[in-house]
Amino acid sequence: MHCLNTSYAVYFNATRKRAGPLYQGRFKATLVQEDRYLHYLSCYIHLNPVRAGIVKSPEAYPYSSYSFFIFKKAPPKWLNADLVLSMFDKNTSRARQLYRQFVMDSIGKEKDIIKSNTRNEIVLGDEDFFQTIKEKIVNRAEDPEIPALKNIKQGFEPTLSHIKNTVEGHVKDSKRDARSLSVYFSRKCTQKTLNEIAMFFGKMQYTGVSQVWRRVERRRREERKLEALITRLEAEIMKCQM
Repeated sequence: MHCLNTSYAVYFNATRKRAGPLYQGRFKATLVQEDRYLHYLSCYIHLNPVRAGIVKSPEAYPYSSYSFFIFKKAPPKWLNADLVLSMFDKNTSRARQLYRQFVMDSIGKEKDIIKSNTRNEIVLGDEDFFQTIKEKIVNRAEDPEIPALKNIKQGFEPTLSHIKNTVEGHVKDSKRDARSLSVYFSRKCTQKTLNEIAMFFGKMQYTGVSQVWRRVERRRREERKLEALITRLEAEIMKCQM
């Protein structure tokens, strides 16, 4: 996804003679418990244009796959609507009718359904499914590009306020360093978007969050004292459930 986003952003900017980032926030992926929650996720995606106020009904949005789910028309080769439709009925025609009714009945409620069943902002499913996934990754090496792995192991995600207060409590000799480290850990230890982090700390754009993260990462590789401080702070931040 990083390669795709970067190459397309370069192409988009070059063809339109523009500069700067094209996408806002980091790419996120959610692990879905297929048999119980995939149809909820499909519904949520198809209702995005309605939720955004672009159209009043999902079939009115021309850039959606929804019409291939509810109408008898050949989908593009890359689209597999049968998996979701099969959850409603073995008969395809009947499944289309039931899926359409399901989507229409969910308007205004789909966001709550997803939110109430999403755990640690990375797993969509029930508690048993979440615990099974947690057990499988307990011994997996941490990946700085996937901070949610650490969140699942710890069983919670620290709040931005908790991160800020913890850092400021340990870094008192430099307000600039305290702010930079607070932003750094907010990106590293949570699934908040860059824009959410930028808004919380104020006086910065969402692109500034990534810039701060890169600067701190570069410094920690060069400064042993900073590396030791970051290790201590991270343990402190992730130690207590908020």
